[in-house]
Amino acid sequence: MLHSNGLLSDNGYSSQEEKHGCKSLEEERVVVWNKAAVAVDGSEASYQAVIKAAEMISDTGQLLLIDVKDPAIFIQPAPLGTTYGEPGATENLELLSQEWDQNARVIENKARSLLQSTKVAVQWRVVTVGMGHHGAAQVFLDTATQWEADVIVAGRHHGSRIVEGMFGSFPRWLLNHSSLPVLIVPPRAADVAP
Repeated sequence: MLHSNGLLSDNGYSSQEEKHGCKSLEEERVVVWNKAAVAVDGSEASYQAVIKAAEMISDTGQLLLIDVKDPAIFIQPAPLGTTYGEPGATENLELLSQEWDQNARVIENKARSLLQSTKVAVQWRVVTVGMGHHGAAQVFLDTATQWEADVIVAGRHHGSRIVEGMFGSFPRWLLNHSSLPVLIVPPRAADVAP
C-alpha cells in the first residue's frame, strides 16, 4: 500500500502503522485532485463526502462546497377547497425560503468545522434551481463545471431502491450525465440499518 508519505510495506501497512498500530489522517491521504466540488445538503452522507474529498485533495487544493436550493420543494399541493392565489401561499413560500437559508448557514458551519484541520482552501456556494434547469443535480454539475472542478463528489444515502428507481437519485443522475469524474461516497456501515 502506497501512502502520501511515500512509505510502502509488503503487508500493506506503512512503517508508522506497524510501529503504533494505528493510522493517522495524513497516512491515509491519497492525493488525487486539486479542485473538488462537493454536494452538501446537511445529511450525514454529504458530510461523509466532504471528509472523503478532503482526504483525497492536495494540501494546496481547493474544495467548493455546493448546497443547492430547489424552490420546488417548498411548493406543496393545496388542500381541497383552497387556491394557490391565496396571500398565505406566498407568505409561506417566503417563510420556508428564509428557514432554508438559516439551515444552509448551519450546514455550512458544520461542513467547514469538519475541514478545520486541513490546509485546503474551502469555498461555500449556495446555488438555486431556476427555470430551465432539470433539477438540483443539473445545477450542481453546471456549477462544478463552470468552476473547472477536477472531480465532483456526492454522498449516497441508504434510501429505498424502489423510491430511487421511481424518482431517480442525485448520485445516479450525476453518474449518467456528468462529463467530469464522479466520486460517490457510500454511507458508513454504522449509518446503514441491519
